[in-house]
Amino acid sequence: MSCPYRPLDEYIARTYINQFARAMTIEINSCSEEFFRALSSYGWPGNIRELKNIIERAVIFAENGAIHVNQLPDNIKKTYFDEALVEILSNVLETDSASENVLEKMERIVIERVLIEEKGNITKSASRLGISRPKLYRKIDQYVNLQGVMKHYKIDQV
Repeated sequence: MSCPYRPLDEYIARTYINQFARAMTIEINSCSEEFFRALSSYGWPGNIRELKNIIERAVIFAENGAIHVNQLPDNIKKTYFDEALVEILSNVLETDSASENVLEKMERIVIERVLIEEKGNITKSASRLGISRPKLYRKIDQYVNLQGVMKHYKIDQV
């Protein structure tokens, strides 16, 4: 049986978040919209137990009472980042000129995706991106979301 997660089912996800947080006495103050968008982008080939397991894991790994997309498994993040990148590229093609904001979003998504695929390995990520390690560190400092990826892989900034 498949678990077709739709944006309207955010209520179900929030219910499980509250249930697990209470059971584990973990205080959850916020969940990012990006977290819920990532959940909705995933095809959910498993059943409801898969959704419950993923949400339980997100509650356990919540940082300072907040759940972010970084707490999701790599396969769900990959699906979300792929869709986000396609959406951003579509927006760029639909407009006459690309704004700096759109280009920064694209850059952040690509860097985040590579960091996740390389499990936070800076040398491999910089090589794949075609930039130096110091430049990659500067980009990580520039984008707050990338700092969360680095914390997830327990990599200290230099």
